[in-house]
Amino acid sequence: AAGFLSNEKKDDLRVTLISPRDYVEYIPSALRCIVDPRHVDKSTTTIEDVMRRCKGRLEFVQDQVVGIDDGKVSLMSNRDVSYDYLLIATGTTYDSPIHARGRTVDERKAELEEFKARLDKSGHVMIAGGGITGVELAAEIRQTYKDKEVTLVARSTGLILDCGAKASGYAERWFRKQRVRVITNAKATPASDGTVQLR
Repeated sequence: AAGFLSNEKKDDLRVTLISPRDYVEYIPSALRCIVDPRHVDKSTTTIEDVMRRCKGRLEFVQDQVVGIDDGKVSLMSNRDVSYDYLLIATGTTYDSPIHARGRTVDERKAELEEFKARLDKSGHVMIAGGGITGVELAAEIRQTYKDKEVTLVARSTGLILDCGAKASGYAERWFRKQRVRVITNAKATPASDGTVQLR
């Protein structure tokens, strides 16, 4: 919407952006940010910066939508915002630390730094998920922590199967070469004692 507004010639077009966060994050970069929180400066843009490019036609409301009626949305702050056209762009549903909990860039940085400190202290890292996200995260961790024990668990018969047999085979060979243990056909379930059970 911001890119459209910055190029659109109609002066009567107005956009209201409602978000609990005061920034936009390029989520694929979050995996790099987990091992290097300084990277967050390259993968985030404040909404204030976006607004400057929109020549005053973008209003930002930092809040959360709790209801939608015909012609208006209701916010957590008990405010209503009216609209002519509504675009719902809720984003991804990853858990933290891939998806942010914080409402500001500084809170996001603190969250990533806290997770990085946990990674620094850990002796063994297990990643559950053999899709693109799990594979990329395991690779980021291996590249950053050369001597840490890393295990990647996939429910499927191989890694990144959606990318085809060639990519899957390449990923598995790369991980073997990098001393990353790959377990396929298994489901990782956290146990109450802090361990993980494989089934």
